[in-house]
Amino acid sequence: MSSAENFSLPALLGLGPKGCLLELDQVRDLAVMLMRNRPPDMRAGCFMGGKLSFGNRPPADVIVLTEGFGVAPFLVIAGQQGASALLTWPESGRYRTQILTDPEYVDRAALVLSQLSDHEYSMSDLAEAEVQQAYVARLAAALIGELHLTDTERHALMPNESRWLHLAVAMANRSGAEALLAIQEVRQLFQEMGIQRVVLGQLDADQRQLMALASEGGPVPAACTIQTPGMIANVIHRGRVGTATSPPHSGLQGITSWMGNNVLTAVPLLRNERTWGLLLVSSPRPIPMPGQALLSGVASLIGLNMGGAASSASSRSSEASSGMTRTLATATANRSVSNRDGSHIARELGSFLTHLDDAIMLVDGRGQVADYTPAMAELLGIDHNTKGQPLIASGAACLSPLLAEALMEDAVEAQEIELPNGKQATASVIGFSQGLWAFVLRSQHKAAQPEPTVAAAAAAAPAPANIVPESERNESFLANFSNIIRVPLRELRELITRVPAAGELNEQQSRLIGQVVRLNSELTLLVNDLLSLGQIRLQANDNRVMLRLDLLIEAAVGTQYAEFGRRGQDVETDIQPKLPRVYGSEEGLGRAISALIDNAIKYSPSGAHIRVSAKQEGKMVVVQIKDNGPGLRPEELAQIFDPFYRAATTEHMGVSGRGLGLTIAKAVIEQHDGSIWAEGAPEQGCTFTFQLPAIESGTG
Repeated sequence: MSSAENFSLPALLGLGPKGCLLELDQVRDLAVMLMRNRPPDMRAGCFMGGKLSFGNRPPADVIVLTEGFGVAPFLVIAGQQGASALLTWPESGRYRTQILTDPEYVDRAALVLSQLSDHEYSMSDLAEAEVQQAYVARLAAALIGELHLTDTERHALMPNESRWLHLAVAMANRSGAEALLAIQEVRQLFQEMGIQRVVLGQLDADQRQLMALASEGGPVPAACTIQTPGMIANVIHRGRVGTATSPPHSGLQGITSWMGNNVLTAVPLLRNERTWGLLLVSSPRPIPMPGQALLSGVASLIGLNMGGAASSASSRSSEASSGMTRTLATATANRSVSNRDGSHIARELGSFLTHLDDAIMLVDGRGQVADYTPAMAELLGIDHNTKGQPLIASGAACLSPLLAEALMEDAVEAQEIELPNGKQATASVIGFSQGLWAFVLRSQHKAAQPEPTVAAAAAAAPAPANIVPESERNESFLANFSNIIRVPLRELRELITRVPAAGELNEQQSRLIGQVVRLNSELTLLVNDLLSLGQIRLQANDNRVMLRLDLLIEAAVGTQYAEFGRRGQDVETDIQPKLPRVYGSEEGLGRAISALIDNAIKYSPSGAHIRVSAKQEGKMVVVQIKDNGPGLRPEELAQIFDPFYRAATTEHMGVSGRGLGLTIAKAVIEQHDGSIWAEGAPEQGCTFTFQLPAIESGTG
């Protein structure tokens, strides 16, 4: 940098001045709040600069940047357990201030700062939506409880998090489980997601029973026994959302009559990284991932406003004005205590592994090998260089399917796998709440067996390879390709973070670093979309059941309500009563409908009206998504479903995307023996219509 005054982190991220105008002391108090509420994260990166400092003794896990990093205060907290960034723009002796909560932007900011300062920072995976929404909800509650700001100032600070600010205010004025569930904003959110019944429960000391504190929508047993294994036990252990499609699968004894034929979603209530209660919701259909993320945020707010958590928040608020250095030091000390079981668990378990003779491997939430025993190294044929490598790029790639199941929060049963040397082994996985998994292998040594009969040998003989269905071979190829293609993308991302800056970088060079990171992320998303498209085409007839399109539409619209509100758009649904059912894949059709609604949101201006309708026409069910965006010319309508096509009419809108959403929607609809088309004209909006064969008439 030519001078400190020329440095601007927001400018490097392509952001213009926005947010709330604050005094320097207010910005410092805001930084204190963020530091106090940052999540314990083994792989977090924390950068601070400008007129923010720790005095003479900064904590070891915080990088304080001074020389050449300007005077405008900034704080970047990037991690898999939550991401936020405090950015400021100098303005007339004060600072225009905003809190970013988009993990992609926060990660980009951390990468730029690491390159400019030559500090190490690496993050293969961003914070998941479920974890991030819970973190943002806590920030909203802290902003309301700890700082004396007006409602207008708070919304200017976090303009994209209005829902959480409204909910935090509503909950701050209530106490008790019944009162929290009765809040109108909470009930509205449940209604948007199609939730019919809700239970708020507390675990006993042994975590063997769940005692109901409050309920909505129907009576529930006062106490339910938790069975192991089961979905509920897994949610408690992992501290992550889980779902069950039947009472036996839930592992919660006594919930059968309350749950009925609905889907049960369990959301953990956490305190000090430990599950102390559960929010249980019942809905006719599974709640999509965005909806589960919203529920995690609601549970986070409920937890803060019940019991000791609420009193802790109020006591913390009185410390906000006690001075930057002392407060941050206290926050760091408290963080170290809470991290004793988190940030050091991998190292402690690694030391423990050296004393074991079993074949055990530790893998973290990013899919990287943390440690393993000598017996595991012998079975897999790996050496000490495997530590820190991605699982799929190491000799332990055979464990990837089990890790994928573990990441889905499902209880993973022991499975037979093939080792790199061609031998068979039994693999088990044990999850830790700190984002670690332990894989245990047991080799299948052949014991002496009596000679099998001819008939038994014939029955046990493997099927000839040449009769494997082509669809299975293609699917296997796609899965292998998926693993292979993601490795160089992940390694490229890590390479970007590890290459030290060659001397001082000017603003243009810094922008290029950010662009490389952004393009790498977009390429990763593009690969995911391409793989999804291939998977859709391969699994044309898999997992087909009788479906109610009205419920899929309501779920897709409900998960986008926050985005409608953020953009100031109005949505209307017009669904014919007793709409006939269709036969198809819930996941595929749900994705197609979501893609069409997302397209309408992206290409409609603020204040636009979007209409989603569904009705029966003859033997078909017809669904329409209509917007009043810029519209399209006839030649553009003819190409709109082509892969990677971007219409010239909409180029001025600067909408980000990879041009595959509508292509995927078309592939799904056509795989279901349906058809899809688009209509519209410039300045008159667009209407996307698809139709599917109805399998029954006059039933709901």
